[in-house]
Amino acid sequence: MERAIAIFGSEAKLGEAIGYTQHAVWRAKRSGRPSAEMAVAIDLATNGIVSRYALRPDVFVTDVDAQRKKHAATLPRFVA
Repeated sequence: MERAIAIFGSEAKLGEAIGYTQHAVWRAKRSGRPSAEMAVAIDLATNGIVSRYALRPDVFVTDVDAQRKKHAATLPRFVA
């Protein structure tokens, strides 16, 4: 959160860029855990400089393709 705020210059400017209030940004910074939706908005607003994974590693994965391959063996196979 601190890095995203620094990129935009203030909590208010970050909030404006991502469609949230300054207070919502402050709450996320204080808790250290933005919502998943806010994490995506920050990722998009910073062009990935502050990634959604960095903000919420409990929700997002860094390498989606590797994650898919890892779980591919557990998925049922359908025959057409």
